[in-house]
Amino acid sequence: TGSDDRTVKLWDSRSGSRLATLEIAVKAVMSVAFSPDGHLGLAGSSDQSVRVWSLKTGRVMHTLTGHSAKVYTARFTPDSKS
Repeated sequence: TGSDDRTVKLWDSRSGSRLATLEIAVKAVMSVAFSPDGHLGLAGSSDQSVRVWSLKTGRVMHTLTGHSAKVYTARFTPDSKS
């Protein structure tokens, strides 16, 4: 899940317990997506950027900038390559 507190929280869908809290963004996280191969996450933010992070390490790998407004949706292609 993404939040106004600039974090992404990862949850165990079976137990409902929180697995991790990742400080991803500079401002509110508007959307979260996961690559089909399970290696990467995306976080669209109200700071007009998208961050790509490693699910293994929790570290941001890339910050994609250039939007002129909040990023409400970010998605991976089915092949996870673009």
